[in-house]
Amino acid sequence: MDDGGFSSFFREVYPQMVGQLRLLTGDLASAEDVAQEAFVRAASRWRQLVRYDQPEAWVRKTAFRLAIDLLRRAARHQGLLARLGVRQQEAVELPPEDRAVIAALQAGRGATRRERRDGQVAAVPRPGAPGRVAARGGASERLQTSSRASSRGGTACPALTYPA
Repeated sequence: MDDGGFSSFFREVYPQMVGQLRLLTGDLASAEDVAQEAFVRAASRWRQLVRYDQPEAWVRKTAFRLAIDLLRRAARHQGLLARLGVRQQEAVELPPEDRAVIAALQAGRGATRRERRDGQVAAVPRPGAPGRVAARGGASERLQTSSRASSRGGTACPALTYPA
């Protein structure tokens, strides 16, 4: 399947994009969903984007706009719940190993192998680590549909996997 270089672009840019979006959204699942949606949109416009000097900039701008929309919707939702008098859920106390992972991520570094081995922190997958991307929701379904269409001569779209 010839996708005009989109697969290699995706493999190179996706991990960094998810990392940046995680900092913006504060949530890995939301960051992955937003990144997937941005790449779905990029795949449908790839013939045009490939001619840009920096197609990554277009994808990043699209992803950041989607993330900001997500955050605005969440804020509106919280405001409506507050107006309706719905009580907020109480914060759950995290185990010490989870707090250590969060502290390490906030400090801008992942946990080292030694820290994980010694049980100081739990193993956390980092963006760019080998393995399959956990794809969920609408963006994933559109990627799969688009991929099936490309096998019949439609628009090409890569599978969401990293090289092993």
